[in-house]
Amino acid sequence: MNRFVRVACISLSFLLVSSLGFCGDLLSEDFARNSAVPPEWKLSGTGSWRPASGPNPAHLELDPDSNDIASWTRAVPDLKPRATYAMAFRVRCAAKPSKGVVFAGLQSHTMDFGADDSWADKWFAFTTGDDISQARLRLGRWQVPTAVQFASYRLTPVTPVYLTSGSLVLGEGETVSGHRYIYEGMKGGEHGNCARTLASHTASFNSDRWTFQAGNEVVYCHELGGTSQTSGTVSLLLSNYEGGVCVVSVSGDGQEWNEVARLSTNGPHAFELPSGAFPSPRVYVRLRVETTSRGAEPEKSGFHVSKYRYESVLDKSFPVAEGMTNYVAVTKQDDGTVATWRSLGSFGRRNSDSLQLQFTPKPGSGERFIAELVLSHEGGTTQSFRVPVNVLKGSSASVVLPYKWTQSGKLSFKFSIREQGQSVSQYEARGKARLPDYYAASFGARLGSIKGFGEVWWCGSTYKVSPHRASPDLEDSAIRMSGAGRERVHAQLVLNFSTNPGDVKIVASDLQSPTGDKVEAGSVRLREVAYVPVETPTDSIGFAGEWPDPLLSIDGFWKPQAGRNNPVWITVAIPPDAKAGDYSGKITLSGSAWNVEVPLVVHVWDFQLSATTELRSGLGCSANQIRRYQNLTSPGAMAKVWDAYMKNFAEHRLNPYNPMKLAPVTTNLDSSRTSLTVNMNFDAFDAAAVRYLDGLGFIAFTIPVEGLGSCSYSGYSQGQFLGKSAGTPDYDTLMRQYGQQYQQHLEERGWLKKGYVYWFDEPTTEDYEFVNEGMARLKTYFPKFKRMLTEEIQTSLLDSVELWCPLISNYSEEAAKARQAKGEEVWWYICCVPHEPFVGEFIDHPAIEPRMWLWQTWKYGVDGILIWETCWWNSTARPAEQAVQNPYEDPMSYASQAGNLWGNGDGRFFYPANWRDPASRGQEYLGGPVDSLRWELLSIGVQDWEYFHMLDKLIRKLEKTEPGSLRLQQAIELLKVPDNISQSLKDYTKNPELLEIHREKLARAIESLAGLAKR
Repeated sequence: MNRFVRVACISLSFLLVSSLGFCGDLLSEDFARNSAVPPEWKLSGTGSWRPASGPNPAHLELDPDSNDIASWTRAVPDLKPRATYAMAFRVRCAAKPSKGVVFAGLQSHTMDFGADDSWADKWFAFTTGDDISQARLRLGRWQVPTAVQFASYRLTPVTPVYLTSGSLVLGEGETVSGHRYIYEGMKGGEHGNCARTLASHTASFNSDRWTFQAGNEVVYCHELGGTSQTSGTVSLLLSNYEGGVCVVSVSGDGQEWNEVARLSTNGPHAFELPSGAFPSPRVYVRLRVETTSRGAEPEKSGFHVSKYRYESVLDKSFPVAEGMTNYVAVTKQDDGTVATWRSLGSFGRRNSDSLQLQFTPKPGSGERFIAELVLSHEGGTTQSFRVPVNVLKGSSASVVLPYKWTQSGKLSFKFSIREQGQSVSQYEARGKARLPDYYAASFGARLGSIKGFGEVWWCGSTYKVSPHRASPDLEDSAIRMSGAGRERVHAQLVLNFSTNPGDVKIVASDLQSPTGDKVEAGSVRLREVAYVPVETPTDSIGFAGEWPDPLLSIDGFWKPQAGRNNPVWITVAIPPDAKAGDYSGKITLSGSAWNVEVPLVVHVWDFQLSATTELRSGLGCSANQIRRYQNLTSPGAMAKVWDAYMKNFAEHRLNPYNPMKLAPVTTNLDSSRTSLTVNMNFDAFDAAAVRYLDGLGFIAFTIPVEGLGSCSYSGYSQGQFLGKSAGTPDYDTLMRQYGQQYQQHLEERGWLKKGYVYWFDEPTTEDYEFVNEGMARLKTYFPKFKRMLTEEIQTSLLDSVELWCPLISNYSEEAAKARQAKGEEVWWYICCVPHEPFVGEFIDHPAIEPRMWLWQTWKYGVDGILIWETCWWNSTARPAEQAVQNPYEDPMSYASQAGNLWGNGDGRFFYPANWRDPASRGQEYLGGPVDSLRWELLSIGVQDWEYFHMLDKLIRKLEKTEPGSLRLQQAIELLKVPDNISQSLKDYTKNPELLEIHREKLARAIESLAGLAKR
């Protein structure tokens, strides 16, 4: 059974400032049309009216002030209580501000925004409270040290439309997963305080928090179409506490309340709701201020609630689904015409979709109407959909307008309905939407169909195939790949069965060239692309639902599901000695009543990758997590499994932190001598290093060093070695011996140049003094060891580091080039941050990101990459109901402390193979890991980097013998990563076809220059 269904994939807004003034606005002004300050606007603070000047239109201006607040305000006639509005405005600062925010909205419903020195359109939605008698509209700024200018604004009534999944209706912030329901509000952003669950409020709202004063309250109502809730919890975050009590109460009808908690301190608060409130199909939660008194005078009351989370257990199980709130702005509605929105559809998530509303025409109308939906993509594509609507006299009709949309990105829509034969509509509405790349049906190509069973199509490796997206429109005759000798190349074969196919046998044939050369079938690996249920998105571009990640081995038979996409990950390991040319074979799939053969063509380039990569890297691999999850207790089990993991790293051309982790260098005091003497035993270490550094070819590893200091929450420890504390003569004597032996041994074995010391992680500025002291000790005792630090390049650390590794969002190209010019290395890393728009390692991000990271690594000349962990499968901060986290069922990476969320898939590129099946979780498993799709994409990026590197080496060689060659000049241009692929660290393409096109150019240039070099 398909347990997971994505019900929301769009972020919808109303029409922005570029269409100021259409019918339906409550208030709307373009100040360019005025010659002076409109009389309705009043100034609080200092500012003025500014006429048009150069490119800037006439506008309202607020003077700069770094320490104060100022605003323009006006009355809002005809504002309604408990109604939803969208506020749009255009703003700029006279110069780029160093701090502060601009804001807009009602005095009681305000949203803060950043702004710079260019005109920008801003918007947000909000729901008014019970009392609007004092409401005024504001355009303002807070502590902005430059003038702030407002050119136009619009306040528009909008209708929120929620997404549906079966019997459920879910809005923004709501998620269901199995028997769990979650609502989490006040996340900031365009939705403001709007929520399907918001029943009423008298408290004010600012950006991402309720602001309570004496007498204020907020009431939420949690209901799911009659589904009974059997228990529930509430968590709040109180801040800015000034006095009074936050009283939390629960009710089944919103009339009779039972007090649950009384809160009067800042910080997080969590509590279970009383069992007497359940079972219930509807649960009200009220937050209210209770004023306290001291003597005869009441105390000042006030606080903020900046987090509200409600979680309940349902009596029925549902697929994973995330709600979304969409806003419809009515632009025309004749008197007597009524339209009640039911659904806007999903704008492309499903193979087929429909817009739905209930329509009642104005009196005197005929019975036949035409409903039309026009969808317009930001790139210029427009599609129209129409459907006839029949309405009996004096009645209403249900309008169901089917449409299909396949193009990802931003789009706008316009809906209208008019009487047949008439040119003027009775009702019109507009809005904007976005289809994430994950749901786009614009990539891939159909390969045919399985008669009576379903469709077959394929796509490249750098896509995430959503389970319910439509099949592509393009057609192809074969799956196609290309690669060099010793390269691993990949593609995805996708099957969508209309009926249950039963057990499917899937096998690959040999691949053969026209000259009879072969790539054996054993070089072709087939794996199922499995999905994990994301419940909490990592950031604003992620969303709840099924996301592909684990790549499960297919051993003969496979069990795909009907009614959804079932991708198979195809990997072809091209032999090092494969001759250039096209190799053809097939993938054969067969069921009990059908058989299909899918052609597979691999083009092999006339060159091969080096046996080991020249790209330096370091990735964590937790032996403790592996031991725990794979139940490794028998003698030699851990060593055997560790070796399998190390071979996996080597196969993917990536370096673990320390492949010799299970075989450390040991040290002790030589008791046979009267003087202090260090004994070092390298036997186990050497055997492992020969295996991994010399054999598997790892080119980077961390050198463990004893005796250095450390930092914890309790403070700094200067460290000790063999019982002797740092700073003592005995410590100095032992460390000098230790360093001399260690350094000499690694140098003699040829391993020193590969190693680096990574002893302190992510220092703060307060740690710099301690870090410099530790680095100075390293330099004293281990002068040839390379000192690494995960920190951006800082002047105060320049004498302490030879290998810099900043977070990618902290990378400075100028500073990096300066250190590289002095012979130092610069790597960079990603982890739980940064989030979008930077590339990341997250499951619920576009597939291109891990691969793009390596293209950016080449573009900026960065020497290496680092990721803190690959097996972060469990954390003590996991949800309480999970005894041990199952990464197949919960993809979230939880912080090691304090219960924070690090993001889906952070530090998790492998899966424990034995945890897919509950029956095998407790058994000892002696095999290697299950790869993730992201792990393969990271490796593909390394191979891309090697294409650039190979071409660069050829160019350097030929510049001496073929100066001025046209082919050489053309090849030099190819070494530049084009701006249409990556213009900056934040601005890069999501289209992998651009990478494939440039990669082919690199391959052909390598072939061409290699031939030139042989002459």
